[in-house]
Amino acid sequence: MLKKILPLAVLTIATTQYTFAQDKSQVQMVEWITPATATNIPQTPEQTKTNRDFGRKLPNPEVLQPRLDQDLPKYQPRKDIKVSGTFKGASSDVLTVLANKWFSKFQTYYPNAKLSISPPYAGSLGAIELVNEKLDFVFVSRELKPDDI
Repeated sequence: MLKKILPLAVLTIATTQYTFAQDKSQVQMVEWITPATATNIPQTPEQTKTNRDFGRKLPNPEVLQPRLDQDLPKYQPRKDIKVSGTFKGASSDVLTVLANKWFSKFQTYYPNAKLSISPPYAGSLGAIELVNEKLDFVFVSRELKPDDI
């Protein structure tokens, strides 16, 4: 729990010190223990095409990115049901690699289930196909816009 609130506590203390300081020119508001990640650089048209065709590489974790709760119980597959069939889906380019990792682990529990994501990797296009009942699932990395639905 301490790991979850520590960044917020550091920020709160720094802000409080700044607010009550008499000489604000000498007060450092925030001292980063871990350096911040580099600013995102816009994609080139070639990168956009490659990401749509193959999926985007997973980024490095950010400093303040939430971590998986270590107290969560491990997944226990159900033994009383059989999961099989082919499930076809879509994904935005930023989630394709992650979704494929989930699928490969899922298949260790249910080897008769086939899950697939095919290009183009664009969650909004997948949402349209899902609404038209041509897909079983879609991973979207942003809130859907009215045009997507």
